[in-house]
Amino acid sequence: MNVKNMWPAVTAVLVAGALPAQAQTVTAPKTMTINAEVTGTCSLDSTPDIDLGQLTMNSGNTGQGAVNVTCTNGLPYDILATLGANANGAYAQLKGDTTGTLLRYNLYSDATHQTVWPQAAVSGTPTQEGEGSAQSIPVYLQIVDADLKTAKVDTYQDAVDFTVSY
Repeated sequence: MNVKNMWPAVTAVLVAGALPAQAQTVTAPKTMTINAEVTGTCSLDSTPDIDLGQLTMNSGNTGQGAVNVTCTNGLPYDILATLGANANGAYAQLKGDTTGTLLRYNLYSDATHQTVWPQAAVSGTPTQEGEGSAQSIPVYLQIVDADLKTAKVDTYQDAVDFTVSY
């Protein structure tokens, strides 16, 4: 037997053996449901300090900082502030390191100093909405004029805590 002539026959047998003898049955498709829920969350990323520098009786009595927050896209939220470590009534107060003298101030959410920063959740609709990325929310500070005029020479400070409510 000639080996050279045998290859076409062997190849035909191998190919024929690899093919199915009859058509296979295909079943109806089954659907897999995939579920996911995006939950709302917020985090305060940073609250840089507000440094008013050196104040004099005739100098400006305002400053500005920011609260940086990241919330889930579309999530309503509010940022709340305490009145600080030296609070008295409705005012936050800076305290002199040496003299203990108090210097009243307020935090505001607007540059015109009309809207005092909220200390408790505002009833109704939250004032901010998450964007899914970091947002910088301005914080404005104003020292009460009468207190600045009678302030003693000292270095003053206070610590205010911010929280995010959602």
